[in-house]
Amino acid sequence: MATLLSSHDLVLRPDHLILQLRDVDCDAGTGAEQAINQTHTSVVASSGYTVYVEAVQNLIAVRVDVEVWDSEPDSSPTTVDWTGPTLVDLDCPTGHLQVGDDMGHAISEILPPQGPGRYHVAFYHHGRDEALQLEQQLTSVLAAPDGGQRLDDIRPDLEGRERYLFRVWWQAPLPEDDEDDADHDPSDFRGGPQ
Repeated sequence: MATLLSSHDLVLRPDHLILQLRDVDCDAGTGAEQAINQTHTSVVASSGYTVYVEAVQNLIAVRVDVEVWDSEPDSSPTTVDWTGPTLVDLDCPTGHLQVGDDMGHAISEILPPQGPGRYHVAFYHHGRDEALQLEQQLTSVLAAPDGGQRLDDIRPDLEGRERYLFRVWWQAPLPEDDEDDADHDPSDFRGGPQ
């Protein structure tokens, strides 16, 4: 039976709509553009070194959860009515994961006990349609003379309606040839609906 080892959550407004789960030392690189482009249709994709997610809006803070498991979870998450999973892989050379956006809003102390290696990631999302509807309502609030203040008053009650969940567990050691980005084929890692 799989055991949940740790859970981490972050609430943020991703300025560029892109959320990332990655090794703390792996920035955008090989396959990043392809993976980000794929998120426009599949919500989530992996370059191998980073898992990218495209949020639907950035007026209301979204919630991102990361769960680290000792093996593949044997049941679906039940906290909300999740859509998913989509399965992708993630290489983690240092054994330290980070989740957040590309503007420095991140949690970087996610430490899977197995350390460096290749991890499976089951990705789920919730509330995207509701968040789009709320964004449209807030856009009209912003158009009013006191819109900025009203928006600031409303936002706290709405944060976290758009949610994302990454469930992470060990798959295998990193391949020996993974040291060289030229040998890394990002198409091996991109996810799609499953």
